[in-house]
Amino acid sequence: MSSRGAPAGNAARLLDVTFPYFMIEGVENPWPPRPWPGEIVSASAGALRFQLPDGARTATLTVETFARPPGCVAEDFDDVVEVGYRSRTGEHRLLDWAHRPVCDLGPLLAGPGGYRVRYHVREVRFPRGAELRPPGVDVLLRIWPAAPGEPVAVKITSDWARCWRPARS
Repeated sequence: MSSRGAPAGNAARLLDVTFPYFMIEGVENPWPPRPWPGEIVSASAGALRFQLPDGARTATLTVETFARPPGCVAEDFDDVVEVGYRSRTGEHRLLDWAHRPVCDLGPLLAGPGGYRVRYHVREVRFPRGAELRPPGVDVLLRIWPAAPGEPVAVKITSDWARCWRPARS
Protein backbone atom coordinates (compact mmCIF):
# COMPACT_ATOMS: atom_id res chain seq x y z
CA MET A 1 0.00 0.00 0.00
CA SER A 2 1.27 3.45 -0.78
CA SER A 3 0.98 6.41 1.53
CA ARG A 4 -0.93 9.55 0.64
CA GLY A 5 2.32 11.26 -0.38
CA ALA A 6 3.92 8.50 -2.47
CA PRO A 7 2.35 7.14 -5.63
CA ALA A 8 2.32 3.37 -6.04
CA GLY A 9 3.08 3.77 -9.74
CA ASN A 10 3.58 6.53 -12.28
CA ALA A 11 4.31 7.21 -15.92
CA ALA A 12 5.44 10.42 -17.65
CA ARG A 13 4.89 11.18 -21.34
CA LEU A 14 5.22 14.11 -23.75
CA LEU A 15 2.13 14.39 -25.98
CA ASP A 16 1.60 16.05 -29.33
CA VAL A 17 -1.61 18.00 -28.90
CA THR A 18 -2.41 19.10 -32.43
CA PHE A 19 -5.97 19.09 -31.17
CA PRO A 20 -6.37 20.06 -27.51
CA TYR A 21 -7.44 16.82 -25.86
CA PHE A 22 -6.31 13.30 -25.01
CA MET A 23 -7.98 10.17 -23.66
CA ILE A 24 -7.44 7.32 -21.28
CA GLU A 25 -9.41 4.17 -21.90
CA GLY A 26 -9.44 0.56 -20.88
CA VAL A 27 -7.33 -1.70 -23.04
CA GLU A 28 -10.44 -3.77 -23.77
CA ASN A 29 -12.17 -0.91 -25.59
CA PRO A 30 -11.70 -0.59 -29.32
CA TRP A 31 -12.43 3.10 -29.93
CA PRO A 32 -16.22 3.41 -30.27
CA PRO A 33 -17.62 6.75 -31.39
CA ARG A 34 -18.85 8.70 -28.37
CA PRO A 35 -20.61 12.01 -28.09
CA TRP A 36 -18.19 13.87 -25.81
CA PRO A 37 -19.95 16.83 -24.21
CA GLY A 38 -18.24 20.17 -23.56
CA GLU A 39 -16.52 19.51 -20.24
CA ILE A 40 -12.91 19.82 -19.13
CA VAL A 41 -13.12 16.11 -18.21
CA SER A 42 -15.72 13.67 -19.51
CA ALA A 43 -16.04 10.11 -18.23
CA SER A 44 -17.95 7.13 -19.54
CA ALA A 45 -17.68 3.42 -18.75
CA GLY A 46 -14.11 2.48 -19.54
CA ALA A 47 -12.98 5.86 -20.94
CA LEU A 48 -11.98 9.40 -19.96
CA ARG A 49 -11.48 12.45 -22.21
CA PHE A 50 -9.40 15.43 -21.03
CA GLN A 51 -9.59 18.88 -22.60
CA LEU A 52 -6.41 20.98 -22.81
CA PRO A 53 -5.96 24.75 -23.23
CA ASP A 54 -6.53 25.76 -26.85
CA GLY A 55 -3.10 27.32 -27.35
CA ALA A 56 -1.10 24.36 -26.05
CA ARG A 57 1.00 22.51 -28.62
CA THR A 58 2.68 20.10 -26.22
CA ALA A 59 1.61 18.51 -22.96
CA THR A 60 3.93 16.90 -20.44
CA LEU A 61 1.72 14.31 -18.77
CA THR A 62 2.43 12.49 -15.51
CA VAL A 63 0.06 9.74 -14.35
CA GLU A 64 0.24 8.61 -10.71
CA THR A 65 -1.74 5.77 -9.17
CA PHE A 66 -2.45 5.53 -5.46
CA ALA A 67 -3.94 2.90 -3.16
CA ARG A 68 -6.01 5.58 -1.36
CA PRO A 69 -6.84 9.27 -1.86
CA PRO A 70 -3.63 11.28 -2.37
CA GLY A 71 -2.90 14.64 -0.82
CA CYS A 72 -4.06 17.69 -2.72
CA VAL A 73 -1.48 19.66 -4.75
CA ALA A 74 -3.96 22.13 -6.28
CA GLU A 75 -1.88 25.13 -5.22
CA ASP A 76 0.77 24.11 -7.79
CA PHE A 77 -1.68 24.15 -10.74
CA ASP A 78 -4.01 26.57 -12.54
CA ASP A 79 -7.00 24.23 -12.80
CA VAL A 80 -7.97 21.01 -11.00
CA VAL A 81 -11.03 18.86 -11.71
CA GLU A 82 -11.92 15.51 -10.14
CA VAL A 83 -14.24 12.88 -11.66
CA GLY A 84 -15.38 9.34 -11.08
CA TYR A 85 -14.43 6.58 -13.50
CA ARG A 86 -15.44 2.93 -13.76
CA SER A 87 -12.84 0.55 -15.19
CA ARG A 88 -14.13 -2.70 -16.67
CA THR A 89 -10.79 -4.55 -16.70
CA GLY A 90 -8.45 -2.62 -14.39
CA GLU A 91 -6.06 -1.95 -17.30
CA HIS A 92 -5.73 1.46 -18.94
CA ARG A 93 -3.86 3.12 -21.80
CA LEU A 94 -3.16 6.63 -23.02
CA LEU A 95 -4.48 7.75 -26.42
CA ASP A 96 -3.55 10.90 -28.29
CA TRP A 97 -5.99 13.29 -29.97
CA ALA A 98 -6.24 10.99 -33.02
CA HIS A 99 -7.19 8.01 -30.81
CA ARG A 100 -3.78 6.40 -31.40
CA PRO A 101 -2.38 4.44 -28.44
CA VAL A 102 0.59 6.29 -26.93
CA CYS A 103 1.34 3.74 -24.21
CA ASP A 104 -0.18 1.21 -21.87
CA LEU A 105 -0.34 2.65 -18.37
CA GLY A 106 -0.50 -0.77 -16.75
CA PRO A 107 -2.92 -2.20 -14.24
CA LEU A 108 -4.90 -0.05 -11.85
CA LEU A 109 -4.20 -0.95 -8.22
CA ALA A 110 -7.60 -2.40 -7.34
CA GLY A 111 -8.34 -4.03 -10.70
CA PRO A 112 -11.79 -3.54 -12.25
CA GLY A 113 -14.16 -1.19 -10.43
CA GLY A 114 -14.61 2.41 -9.33
CA TYR A 115 -11.89 5.07 -9.29
CA ARG A 116 -11.47 8.80 -8.78
CA VAL A 117 -9.29 10.76 -11.19
CA ARG A 118 -7.95 14.20 -10.28
CA TYR A 119 -6.88 16.19 -13.36
CA HIS A 120 -4.37 19.02 -12.77
CA VAL A 121 -3.33 21.49 -15.52
CA ARG A 122 -0.71 24.24 -15.43
CA GLU A 123 0.37 26.41 -18.34
CA VAL A 124 4.14 26.36 -18.84
CA ARG A 125 5.46 29.87 -18.35
CA PHE A 126 8.90 30.85 -19.57
CA PRO A 127 10.89 33.74 -18.09
CA ARG A 128 11.06 36.93 -20.12
CA GLY A 129 13.85 36.66 -22.70
CA ALA A 130 13.95 32.84 -22.62
CA GLU A 131 14.27 31.03 -25.94
CA LEU A 132 10.98 30.65 -27.74
CA ARG A 133 9.30 27.27 -27.37
CA PRO A 134 5.88 26.05 -28.43
CA PRO A 135 3.28 26.84 -25.78
CA GLY A 136 2.68 23.89 -23.54
CA VAL A 137 1.08 22.60 -20.38
CA ASP A 138 2.03 20.33 -17.53
CA VAL A 139 -0.64 17.78 -16.67
CA LEU A 140 -0.83 15.60 -13.59
CA LEU A 141 -3.39 12.79 -13.33
CA ARG A 142 -3.84 11.11 -9.96
CA ILE A 143 -5.91 7.92 -9.87
CA TRP A 144 -7.07 5.92 -6.85
CA PRO A 145 -9.76 3.33 -6.06
CA ALA A 146 -13.01 4.89 -4.79
CA ALA A 147 -16.71 5.03 -5.46
CA PRO A 148 -17.03 7.15 -8.62
CA GLY A 149 -19.29 9.88 -7.14
CA GLU A 150 -20.05 13.33 -8.55
CA PRO A 151 -17.50 15.47 -10.42
CA VAL A 152 -15.87 18.30 -8.47
CA ALA A 153 -14.21 21.49 -9.70
CA VAL A 154 -11.43 21.72 -7.12
CA LYS A 155 -9.85 24.85 -8.61
CA ILE A 156 -10.63 26.85 -11.77
CA THR A 157 -8.50 29.96 -12.36
CA SER A 158 -7.62 30.10 -16.07
CA ASP A 159 -9.70 31.80 -18.75
CA TRP A 160 -9.85 28.67 -20.93
CA ALA A 161 -11.19 26.53 -18.08
CA ARG A 162 -13.91 29.07 -17.26
CA CYS A 163 -15.30 28.54 -20.79
CA TRP A 164 -15.98 24.83 -20.12
CA ARG A 165 -18.24 23.00 -17.72
CA PRO A 166 -15.88 21.42 -15.17
CA ALA A 167 -16.79 17.75 -15.55
CA ARG A 168 -19.29 15.00 -16.10
CA SER A 169 -19.01 11.41 -14.99
